[in-house]
Amino acid sequence: MCTYGSKKRLIGCVLILLAGSAWAQSPKNVIFMIGDGMGPEHVEAGRMYLNDNTAPLSFESLPYHAQVTTYSASSSVTDSAAAATAMATGHKVNNGVISVALPGDGSELQTLLEVYKARGARTGLVTSDAMTGATPSGFGAHETSRNNTSQIAADFLGQTQPNVLLGGGGNGMTSAAAIAAGYTVVTNRTGMQGVDANLVSLLSGQFGSGSMPYEYDGLGQLPHLAEMIVTALDIVDNDPDGFFLLVESGNIDHAAHSNDLARMVDEVVEFHETVQAAITWAAGRTDTLIVVTADHETGGLNTIASNGAGNLPTVSWSSTGHTSTNVDAWAWGVNAEYITGTRNNTDYFQIIADPRPTIALEPTSITKSVVWGHQLSSDTDSFTLANTGLGTLSYSIQSDPSEPWVQATPNTGDCTTETDTIWLAYDVSQLQPRPEPYVAHLEVWGQGATNEFPRPTFTVSLVVKPVPGDFDYDLDVDQEDFGHLQGCLSAAGTNLPPECQDADLAVDNHVDTADIARFRACLSGPDVQADPACAD
Repeated sequence: MCTYGSKKRLIGCVLILLAGSAWAQSPKNVIFMIGDGMGPEHVEAGRMYLNDNTAPLSFESLPYHAQVTTYSASSSVTDSAAAATAMATGHKVNNGVISVALPGDGSELQTLLEVYKARGARTGLVTSDAMTGATPSGFGAHETSRNNTSQIAADFLGQTQPNVLLGGGGNGMTSAAAIAAGYTVVTNRTGMQGVDANLVSLLSGQFGSGSMPYEYDGLGQLPHLAEMIVTALDIVDNDPDGFFLLVESGNIDHAAHSNDLARMVDEVVEFHETVQAAITWAAGRTDTLIVVTADHETGGLNTIASNGAGNLPTVSWSSTGHTSTNVDAWAWGVNAEYITGTRNNTDYFQIIADPRPTIALEPTSITKSVVWGHQLSSDTDSFTLANTGLGTLSYSIQSDPSEPWVQATPNTGDCTTETDTIWLAYDVSQLQPRPEPYVAHLEVWGQGATNEFPRPTFTVSLVVKPVPGDFDYDLDVDQEDFGHLQGCLSAAGTNLPPECQDADLAVDNHVDTADIARFRACLSGPDVQADPACAD
């Protein structure tokens, strides 16, 4: 129950929102797939090249789809390190940072890979980039800089120790160090495909030096990404506790940085084949989540026209760097239904690792208008807080203390339905009339939740208007205000300029003798409020 206080007290309520079902469960198996730099136009260009836009790519056929924001803590344009960290940990960090709290105290941020490893599940990192590249590092390492490749390799081998590490060699990763850490090391396709997945539980594939070759140029004796995921799945699915597998197509980004359309579309097609391998593996299962997304867009690509299957589409590029364009996400399986609408890239952590309830506010804001007069009193309004269906949790609500004119504070109550109406009171005695509104933001979060991001906010705007005729907001209606009225006199049918809209006291779309008569009725002495009868 939400109860009213006295006239000068504001109103609060404790919310107990019961969804009628237990919390959603984490998926047993997760295949998280990232097309590095793959914006919406890269997908379209790849589709045009593959089949002349006649059929969706494999991941476009997954049943759930979302748009995802990618900004970092330090910039509207993220880099791969900050984006991978956001997806892996649920926290925004500065560009260049690998899963440590910067900004913040620099402490290590738990990643999805570590969450699953702590559950006894197997884990893996697969990439066509260097193994110590920014994207796999965000899931399996903790460093203040993505350039600390030797330390990142040491984190892989000595701290997080994924069961599978398949990617480009060098850049801090050595065969000797991997062998010393207990890994079986392979350096080519034949060696990788010859591994007995029932006997090998730690596999390091070190393919070449640096990022792997483009599909366009041929890989020689090195494996394709679609082949690497098959080996990885053969190893990580040998555990009854499940697995977490990160798979990255790193060369989409590299080609886009060079505005190299031919190499870029070949990488998108290979990513399409890699996702298809994951879909084939997961077919018929009820314990697995597949997520396909990108970390950011690269190149400012714009697709213009298809030129037929096997031919490069007509495109334009606007950049050789990253952009702030939202990226797409597609999902299938356990909790995939939460990957819809527009999401933040920090949302994946909660959806996968800790699917506690989230909340939605309806409406998202309230605007009230109050006319200043003698009889000051609190005004009230309400909004509904609704559980979006992820589970059962208690919520409380608190306002921004810098705006004391409206506040909802916890109180003993009986708000035990899935939705509940919250009453707000506006203490206008604390305010003065002014043209712009007073704005407060109420933050809402779950009590005892380990993941409280993002905190939904509810915006409350209060417009406190003076009585008609007080054009200069000095709390009296006098000769200075009359000067403004005279300056706005107009004939019928004349369009009033914006600065004279307030002078139309008779509300008849022009300023004339009727407005002057209304004004005279509201005249007051200096520093004396006009009679409330004028405030209709």
